[in-house]
Amino acid sequence: MEYRVTREGWIYIAVIVLVALAAINTAQPFFLSSLADRQHLMSGILSSITLIGVDMRLNLPEHIFAGQMVRTAVELQNEKLTLPSFSLRVEG
Repeated sequence: MEYRVTREGWIYIAVIVLVALAAINTAQPFFLSSLADRQHLMSGILSSITLIGVDMRLNLPEHIFAGQMVRTAVELQNEKLTLPSFSLRVEG
């Protein structure tokens, strides 16, 4: 899985680093920033777990021309035995 950090993501990382440096400088625990970091980390981990084991097949026609409307079938299959995959969205 490939992750790209957006401009807003870099700003968020910079703010977290500044808060952590300020907390270290003042010898205060940075409890709130660590909670925010955990939330983003767990979100990424859980979304990765949800997507691992999902197989997607895209059935396209043999010939496709530019500007032509094409009807296709998308098949998603959850190959995990115990964990469901939910909130999946397929966009063209």
